[in-house]
Amino acid sequence: MKDFFKTVAGKTLLFLSCTVTVMLCLVSLLGILFYAEEDFYINDQKTLEERYISSKIVNDLYPEVFEAAQNGNEEMIRKPDIGNLVFRIRKEKDDETVSSSASAQNVDVWTYSFRFIGSYDEQGQLNEIYRSDLDPVSDDTNAAFLADAYIKKGTGISDFYSLESGYFDTVYKLRYAVFYILAASLLTSIISFISLMCVSGRRKQEGLYPGPLHKIPFDLLLAVWIGVLVSGIFLIGEVFRLDLLQLLLALILIVFFIVSFIGLCMSFAVHIKAKDLVLTSFTCRFLQQTVLVLRILCKLIGKLVSGTTELIKAVPLSWKVLSIFTLFSVAELLFLEQRVEWMWLLTKIALFLILTYLCLCMHKLLKGGERLAGGDLTYKVDTGKMILDLKRHGDDLNSIASGMAIAVDERLKSERMKTELITNVSHDIKTPLTSIINYADLIAKQEGVSDTVKEYSDVLVRQSQRLKRLLEDLVEASKAASGSLEVDLSPCDASIFIDQCVGEYEERLKKNDLTLIAVKPEERVEILADPRRMQRVFDNLMNNICKYSLPSTRVYLSLTKTKDQAVISFKNTSKDQLNISPDELLERFKRGDSSRNSEGNGLGLSIAKSLTELQNGTLDLSIDGDLFKITLSFPLR
Repeated sequence: MKDFFKTVAGKTLLFLSCTVTVMLCLVSLLGILFYAEEDFYINDQKTLEERYISSKIVNDLYPEVFEAAQNGNEEMIRKPDIGNLVFRIRKEKDDETVSSSASAQNVDVWTYSFRFIGSYDEQGQLNEIYRSDLDPVSDDTNAAFLADAYIKKGTGISDFYSLESGYFDTVYKLRYAVFYILAASLLTSIISFISLMCVSGRRKQEGLYPGPLHKIPFDLLLAVWIGVLVSGIFLIGEVFRLDLLQLLLALILIVFFIVSFIGLCMSFAVHIKAKDLVLTSFTCRFLQQTVLVLRILCKLIGKLVSGTTELIKAVPLSWKVLSIFTLFSVAELLFLEQRVEWMWLLTKIALFLILTYLCLCMHKLLKGGERLAGGDLTYKVDTGKMILDLKRHGDDLNSIASGMAIAVDERLKSERMKTELITNVSHDIKTPLTSIINYADLIAKQEGVSDTVKEYSDVLVRQSQRLKRLLEDLVEASKAASGSLEVDLSPCDASIFIDQCVGEYEERLKKNDLTLIAVKPEERVEILADPRRMQRVFDNLMNNICKYSLPSTRVYLSLTKTKDQAVISFKNTSKDQLNISPDELLERFKRGDSSRNSEGNGLGLSIAKSLTELQNGTLDLSIDGDLFKITLSFPLR
């Protein structure tokens, strides 16, 4: 049964059940309101029936009373019955019957009685008959008439009175039944509605199957339905004052609104099940487009403001100051209604000339400061036409330039002297050191030398070699820092350096129980570099990784290509706790192991950084716990 309601027939049955029961609910509710308004729960059937039938009786008797009053009632008039209505008309003054129907003589008790008064003009002509018990208009009892009426029962004649009696009998019996109809229809409509919402968008197969209206935004459907509903309410309000045909049109409109509302609820249920009520709504799409347009406008405004700012920055200071002065002068002339007087005009001209002079002087001072900031220490500010503080400030700038030039020359001289000293000392030390290495090696190779002597000889050779490497690193670090090291930049494929590094250090890393993972792009990544210096950078970094990495860990070497740079990164896990900042590690003679038990002199990273910068690259070092990462960045060619 559950699968049946997922079919088209089942959904149609639920839809019709929901529609019909909702209509019954409305009809029952209107019926209850009608019964309450017309006092059906207070009065008995006879009282209510007489209330509605009496107006019809008055309408039917009115012509008879008018005719009796017009004829003067000189003699008794007998007329046929008006269907099931029997009547007689009497003068109120003497209770004389002046007109009656054929069956009036058979009536013992008259059910209804009405009083009428005739209105005459000066010539005695009858103008109109009024029902005086509802709206008395005269005290002239000579013109008053009494009309008695009785309705026959069971005559077989079908007229208004027999139909009205049957109608009241049926309506009166249903006055309490409408409550049961309302309860039953309400319960059925709720069950049908809930069941219809559950099977909306469902079939016997698993999954959701939205209908054709699902593509239309729900809020757009809702807005159209509300608009039609409001229009229909105004139309129905007018219809109830018109004829029966338009009343039928109002009923059709009500049915249409109920059917369309149920369909709207089905669409809502499908959107809820699909979880796209908000995303597919017209309001959401409108807001998204509005946000997109606002973002574009903000970007355009931002670019406009940025362009305007750049334009203002590009305008020289003198033009800015003179333009502002001119604008204020014009504003003063226009808005303050300043009259052009010779004194005012001469004052403005004098101020303009003074500002022009000051702006020219400031322009010279600004230009001098920019040249000095750019490193041009030979530039001199022209202070020949300056006065007072402006001239003093220009002289100070020239003095600063001279002082900075002297300081730079002294520093360069000092660096050159340090480099020369280190080079000369290293050269002088290398000569005896080479002799020590050679003679120690010869001692170890002599026949008949004891093992102890050979062991001492090996120590001398090993430590001498270490001292030699230290001297070489020291010379190279000094030259790299002073910029006196020659660098031959040429187009290189950065991927080749990755391949060379893998080939040279993979076996050494395996001996240290380290796993190398190298990643590089397939395409060529071309940079400007010195292959010999780049090899030294890679050697220094990989040697540090081999010495300081935690065994049984992975080492990552990767090459990536960004928009305008080639990025080479080295990552490894340190075996010692790194309680030192990255900046300190990049200093000379700084090492990660504070105990200094491992080989090394603390110059590897410093040399790598200097060599990288000499090739227009950058070296960045970062530490995250025990993770040690170095990133080399070079501009793409």
